[in-house]
Amino acid sequence: MVKSDLERMLFLTALMCLLLAGPAFAQQGQVLTELENQVSTAAKGWETTIMDAAKSLFWILAGIEIGIAAVWLALQAASLDSWFAELVRRIMFIGFFAFVLNQGPTFARAVVDSLYQIGAGGGSASPAEVFDAGIRVASQMSQQAKFGVFEDNALAIAAVLSMAVVVICFSLVAAIFVAVMVEMYVGLLAGMIMLGLGGSSSTKDFAIRYLIYAFGVGMKLMALVMIAKIGSEVLLGLA
Repeated sequence: MVKSDLERMLFLTALMCLLLAGPAFAQQGQVLTELENQVSTAAKGWETTIMDAAKSLFWILAGIEIGIAAVWLALQAASLDSWFAELVRRIMFIGFFAFVLNQGPTFARAVVDSLYQIGAGGGSASPAEVFDAGIRVASQMSQQAKFGVFEDNALAIAAVLSMAVVVICFSLVAAIFVAVMVEMYVGLLAGMIMLGLGGSSSTKDFAIRYLIYAFGVGMKLMALVMIAKIGSEVLLGLA
């Protein structure tokens, strides 16, 4: 009997800690938003520097590409038609990747934002909202945590344990969300130097991989947002 009362007291204490920690958890969710904003602001400060370096690299490689092509045609004693055809081909190649260099960062961010909005279902999503969703699910489960002589104590114990698991799981998802957001800001920013490699036919694949990388990051964000939203709705229903 004493043991049963002690266990009941321990679970009631755990329940009260979870309920009282709700506002503190919500405040921690706002910290995640502030962290995301700070990373975004810091990344934008490097954008001009990296883009200038990428443009310098691009035009150096483009000059080398045209010079090698001219030397090769001269060694082959090519006709005027061959010179003209090669000139047109090089201009089209350099022009296309110059366009990718100028519009690549904007296009990459548009791809990420589009996939992000698809995962959010047209609404909004952030690490703080994911964290708050876990708090809402835990609050809903707390309604089942009722201890007493005429109450289902086993259900109450399961509810308390479930609340702890839900908060931990949603905290991990929010942490992964922050990590992917940081990867998006830093990765897309640092990867802009790869667009400068589009000035040469030998290194153009690196510029294309930048766009592929942007699509991959967008898919990660879309999957995380969908998991968080669908998971919170299902758990609320089960609670």
